[in-house]
Amino acid sequence: MPICPKHQLNTDIVFFGIQGSGKTAQAEILAKKADAILFKFGEKIRQRIKKQDEFGKQLEQISSQGKYLNGRQIKIIVDEFLSKHSLKQRFIYDMPVRNLSQKKVFDQIMQKQNRSFIIIFLHLHENLARKRLKNQTNRNDASEKAIDMRIKLFHKNTMPVINQYCLDKIPILEIDASGNIQDVADKIETALNAYINF
Repeated sequence: MPICPKHQLNTDIVFFGIQGSGKTAQAEILAKKADAILFKFGEKIRQRIKKQDEFGKQLEQISSQGKYLNGRQIKIIVDEFLSKHSLKQRFIYDMPVRNLSQKKVFDQIMQKQNRSFIIIFLHLHENLARKRLKNQTNRNDASEKAIDMRIKLFHKNTMPVINQYCLDKIPILEIDASGNIQDVADKIETALNAYINF
């Protein structure tokens, strides 16, 4: 996959990667290192569902059906998150968009808030991703059939998002995610040092 040219940035960070690549773990490590605010999309959805208001019930139904949120729903969740924090802070996003439709809304929000971002793409071979996912026994979607579907959807829907960001000239750092957690974290920090100040 082509990687966009380097730019010197002081900006937000967005994580992408196939399921099992360790996005959330690495986002958490980097957020502590960079003293940044972490946005975990799945966690925000679960928190909203717990409220059991009209919007929360909509999200619950969508999640139970394995569908993607639409643009309006993405906007509500991201806007709620940003409204609770100072925009002077740096934000780290754990794969907030899964398809091109969601990307369009996310980009509009970032542009409205005058925020730029760099992408960290955690690359992991599909076979190793499957192995890791099978070990996630605490998940309801860890069956072989569910894993196949998650990986298929990533290639079908999310890879086009990454490719489009490259065409958009958004800087993308591709990191080998096959190592252990600390090894990958070290690679991320080394790669980011050329772009941002911690």
